[in-house]
Amino acid sequence: MESSELMKWYRDLFVGQKAGQNTEEIVSRAEELDFVHGLYLITLASNGTDQLDLVRASSLIGRANAVRRLPMIVGIAVGKKEAIEVTMEIARCVYVRDQAQDIRSWFLHPEGQV
Repeated sequence: MESSELMKWYRDLFVGQKAGQNTEEIVSRAEELDFVHGLYLITLASNGTDQLDLVRASSLIGRANAVRRLPMIVGIAVGKKEAIEVTMEIARCVYVRDQAQDIRSWFLHPEGQV
């Protein structure tokens, strides 16, 4: 996944099952601020304290400045339930598989990833 001027994407994006059916289209449309209905973006936390944020993409419509300020997008999902499932998968990957202590650092310093 490549980052653009507008959005920063994690290179190995975590993708929910529904979102996985049209990943390229979803990302392409998101880059144009034309979000797929029910899309959630999973980003690094914007406050620097938490680990991740779940952002309902429809809340960004017409707000290009807010989109530019989004932290790195690490996952996408269609629907809140799928967004929670993807977030849990990220946590499993970081904490269980790779035995890392901090999700944010895991994404920002990928040399520790398995």
